[in-house]
Amino acid sequence: MRIFVTVGNALQPFDRMLRAVDGALIRHTGAFDGTCQHGTGDVRPHGLRAVKWLPQEEFESEMMRADVVVTHAGIGSVATALKHGHAPILFVRRGALGEHVNDHQAELLAELSSVGRVLTADSEDSLAMLLDAFLQGERRRDNGGGTVSPEVLRVIQAAVDSRSATPPMARLRRAGLALVAALGPPLRDLLVRGSTE
Repeated sequence: MRIFVTVGNALQPFDRMLRAVDGALIRHTGAFDGTCQHGTGDVRPHGLRAVKWLPQEEFESEMMRADVVVTHAGIGSVATALKHGHAPILFVRRGALGEHVNDHQAELLAELSSVGRVLTADSEDSLAMLLDAFLQGERRRDNGGGTVSPEVLRVIQAAVDSRSATPPMARLRRAGLALVAALGPPLRDLLVRGSTE
């Protein structure tokens, strides 16, 4: 089964997620192959092709080819996974652990979890259980064309609009999302196309 693991474009390493992926893959030796985009992290998950960064075209190609996507809860990576019909397995970067500048990924995850289009893991054990479900044939991907539901589009648009009541946080969040949009998937295209389907 093909897996795509991505930590996104943040400059902070996300070795906690990469260690969990490595341990879960060792438990399933030989069951998964694919690519891990590890960023600045030091961990290289067992049995995967390791790359530090991916050009946009290759990122999209890995998403299209994957049966399973494991990613941080960054808006660009989540939006691309959803666009390609995945119910991605999300690990949240935590500001307190030095994995990001704040905890906006936890806020996004809470919103996306409420509309039921994502899976979550926070340890090797929880990830291994989800990978077991994939291997047992539970369908986690909608191969019907990547239509994103209006509820999910609402959550993504809210994150892009950054509705925070605190002006400095709103500016920081807006700047961070602009950076992700510049480096990552074309989120505006997803929002425009999804809203007309």
